[in-house]
Amino acid sequence: MEKTALLVGATGLVGRALLAQLLDAEDYAQVITLSRRRIDLQHARLRQVVCDFDEMALRAPELSAEDVYCCLGTTLRQAGDKARFLRVDYDYVMQLATLMRQHGARHFILLSALGASERSLFFYSRVKGRLERDLIQLNYPCTSIFRPSLLLGERANPRLQERWAGRALSVLSPLIRGPLTDLRPVPAAQLAQAMFAAGRRQACPCLSIYASRDILSMAKIPSFIEQQP
Repeated sequence: MEKTALLVGATGLVGRALLAQLLDAEDYAQVITLSRRRIDLQHARLRQVVCDFDEMALRAPELSAEDVYCCLGTTLRQAGDKARFLRVDYDYVMQLATLMRQHGARHFILLSALGASERSLFFYSRVKGRLERDLIQLNYPCTSIFRPSLLLGERANPRLQERWAGRALSVLSPLIRGPLTDLRPVPAAQLAQAMFAAGRRQACPCLSIYASRDILSMAKIPSFIEQQP
């Protein structure tokens, strides 16, 4: 237990669940969080770095870690406009990935989204696809990208449309099979478990991309790590 993990986006739906996973296990000697506001949590292995993400480069020496878990992201509605959305979901994440690569990080674990493609007709999906493309080009020894469908869980700021969509898809989920399996909603806790499992692997492929079906399967297999090469 000598490695350090860096978690960015620890105040969000998935980030909160992932932080609990990281602190409950003892895989890391230290867990660092980077956020705009302090998290109301104390733990012997937790170190919080609080700063505006525009100042990220100045704090880079404090963020040294082998594994980087990135759950940073917003929505077009929350961002207010496309420029702000691009700033958060692309610029900040790429700056983080570049800085951490320069400081010796070996595994970048990214929360992306279903439909991510630089050729998508939708702005949101194009940004996610461009991010994935450029992240891969940084040539981390290991890159794990998670593309879940709709996320289920209690958000700090509930989104009414997502809540109703989540309820509908949860009811229909057993009927979603075959090629449509990746449309199944994913509980945030299970996504966090899957991301943590990917980070714990002793040996991993240079690039792994996980859709909803993979995420749900990983969360059901306690020995997932041992089953991988």
